[in-house]
Amino acid sequence: MSLVESDRPWFPFQLLAASALFGPGAAGVVTGINFKRLGEPQYQISCGIIGFVLFIIEVALVVTVIPDKALRPFGFIFNSLVGGGFMLFQKPYFDAWKAANFKPATEKEQYRPNRIGLLFLVGLICLAIQLAILFAAFAMMDSET
Repeated sequence: MSLVESDRPWFPFQLLAASALFGPGAAGVVTGINFKRLGEPQYQISCGIIGFVLFIIEVALVVTVIPDKALRPFGFIFNSLVGGGFMLFQKPYFDAWKAANFKPATEKEQYRPNRIGLLFLVGLICLAIQLAILFAAFAMMDSET
């Protein structure tokens, strides 16, 4: 393979999947990590912050506005929109990186990202943090009533 084997960034659509599965905080952190892997470290911290700010907004909406029976669809739609935004933001950077760094040895050789385990690990850690924040928000709401 003619690609530098050390690090092959994730596809942008994997950011959408991370957001749908693990939430907007995870999507922001994973997007930031991928930006660093793409050689654009200036976006790393801001993506993580934006992801967690969007998560706090989501929690505020869930706790105050969204009815109970609409929680699941709202969460999936909100998380997917966040992931889609991160995906669209990162796609031109990924395409430029891939054009410059991936030269297939054969016509049939396809690009394959590596370190998928890192994506899942970061996603699970962020999910745990987000669940702790969500449970704390619900606990504060219950103590006020």
